[in-house]
Amino acid sequence: MKPPLTTSDSPTSWTPGGAPSRALAALVCGFALAGLGFSTTEGDTRSGEPIQLAQLVDLNRAAKSELALLPGVGPALSARIVAHRERLGPFESIDELEDVHGIGKRKVASLKPMARVSVVNEAPER
Repeated sequence: MKPPLTTSDSPTSWTPGGAPSRALAALVCGFALAGLGFSTTEGDTRSGEPIQLAQLVDLNRAAKSELALLPGVGPALSARIVAHRERLGPFESIDELEDVHGIGKRKVASLKPMARVSVVNEAPER
């Protein structure tokens, strides 16, 4: 077993305290960032306003991967949205998302600023 490094052994690789100190430093940094208003939850925690996307997500044209980027919509929920759209046809309003299992009024309200519904021209039957 090697003895711990000292400043005279290798000044560039010596770390006081080793791994436990780095873990504590990471924890302290995490709390500090949380105190400054940084968060991984949806919305801008400093203003209370939802985060604005560069472009609205079209519920009738978006792929599962695009829908999964919406806050609170992961892979499973985006798959249910696409399945609902394929089974029943295009959404006529954002409120129709409530018909998808796992989506309620609050989720629809939080998604409204980030989503839109386009008119989809379906090909006439032959």
